[in-house]
Amino acid sequence: MSDKSQQSLGGEVTFSGKSLRGVSSALSLGDEGTVAHEGVSSTPAVIRDMEVVDLEARYKAERPLGQGGMGAVLLATDTRLGRKVAVKRIIGELAANPTAVTRFLAEAKAIASLNHPNVVQIYDYGRAKDGPFLIMEYVDGGSLLDRCREGVIPLADAIDLACQLCDGLSKAHDQRIIHRDIKPANVLLTKDGVPKLTDFGLAKAQTADFGQTVSDAVLGTPDFMPPEQQRGVGEVDERSDLWSLAATVYQMVTGKSPKVINLSNVAVPLQAVLAKGLEDDKDRRYQTATELRDALSDVVGVESEKDTLRPGSLTEGQCPQCGAINSDTARKFCRKCGGGLRTHCLQCDADMPVWDAICGECGGDQSSVEEKRKADLVSQCKQARDAYKQLDFATARAVGEALASLKHPRLAKFAEWGQTFVRSVDDQREKLSAIAAERFAEAQAHRNAFDYAAAIRAIESLPVASRSPAMEACLAECQASRKEAERLLLVIADRIKRKDLEGLLPQVERALELQGQRADLRKLLERLKAREITQQRLRAQ
Repeated sequence: MSDKSQQSLGGEVTFSGKSLRGVSSALSLGDEGTVAHEGVSSTPAVIRDMEVVDLEARYKAERPLGQGGMGAVLLATDTRLGRKVAVKRIIGELAANPTAVTRFLAEAKAIASLNHPNVVQIYDYGRAKDGPFLIMEYVDGGSLLDRCREGVIPLADAIDLACQLCDGLSKAHDQRIIHRDIKPANVLLTKDGVPKLTDFGLAKAQTADFGQTVSDAVLGTPDFMPPEQQRGVGEVDERSDLWSLAATVYQMVTGKSPKVINLSNVAVPLQAVLAKGLEDDKDRRYQTATELRDALSDVVGVESEKDTLRPGSLTEGQCPQCGAINSDTARKFCRKCGGGLRTHCLQCDADMPVWDAICGECGGDQSSVEEKRKADLVSQCKQARDAYKQLDFATARAVGEALASLKHPRLAKFAEWGQTFVRSVDDQREKLSAIAAERFAEAQAHRNAFDYAAAIRAIESLPVASRSPAMEACLAECQASRKEAERLLLVIADRIKRKDLEGLLPQVERALELQGQRADLRKLLERLKAREITQQRLRAQ
């Protein structure tokens, strides 16, 4: 981006609360008291329906953050809300190309409604005089690609990052949004290491047409592109994103590009997961982001247990913690490490040696009972994940705590899963609570600036489950004010056009109450007051 474009972001920041679609943004009385009404331009609909705004009236540009094939990103400060933001612009001739503008705005429309800690948030979007823009969350920790360049990422860390990205993808896929360009460069990291998917510029909502004029166009990054995407976008679906995410995991754990994939470079427990994730046939891959997440989560557990002696494979007197043989089989604790040598029957809960396969009290075959218990526990894990996905944190946490409380060594994996899951629930609830508080403060600031559309967007970006009564009340107030403002402006524009000015003054005054210090309405008000004074003088003569 040039120095000039770094210094000026272009246009005036007025939002739909101040300049409504289809309504003149300049309503005025002519010199002779007649009415002048600005017409609507013949600009293509995708651009015409968006008002021209002045970015530098609200955003102070600081420095460039990066530049891609069709866009450049600037770091700026939002002077209304006092926060750093990233401003993305179309560059060069593409800014005047309706198809390119449509694709650019598709990014905003695709993810503005997403509210997830692992997806970069879109705060606003629109059109300045020199082209469209996106106002995005500023993420200050670099990209996953930067992290990969530092060296191989440890398995547990890589899987944790991948699982969080699965959560973000699951949210997008639930709304039928496909990213289509997942790669390390399109994953940003906060300073705390939280990954966030960004650059949905190639994203496509399956239920919408964003102006792709070549249905079989190949879009994306080749090394991270599944076979069907290389053949054309018509074959791409959610499972294509999962292939790209699996390829991203490969680069994280090997330090090598997935252009040539050799699974022997991957830790053994992860090989089967990546082999399925990178299948050429979509039907043989993981079918959802949740499935991939679950498979990745299991890898850490398998890796941590691979050298551990598990109950059922122990010889008499053998300690499951250190493997030492205790000659006195009546002991309750290992003579070497102090580990427990007694457990409880999975069927009758009677005390029994940890190495016994059959309970001496009820005759229960521990392996058989274990399989039944595990099937039930798997169902509980699914229940917990489903509640988590629906933001029912109370249910999710209760089920997770029940799993975490399991004490039997044969069920240790589920207890560990429950402990990790409860931490995830608490972390997610805390993150969403912080996001909700931030969005509410943002909505109130927009409302105070009479920018009802931005206030509504801020609250509606939050899941209903995370909105407080105060947020819902603010939303209803802004919706009512915007509706009334739209009606008044339409009435005012129509009456001016028809030169019907009698009794218009109270409506203009009310419009000003709803619109703040809008210059054209204030000027109109002054003209109407002057006209009324003139008429009173004429009637007095």
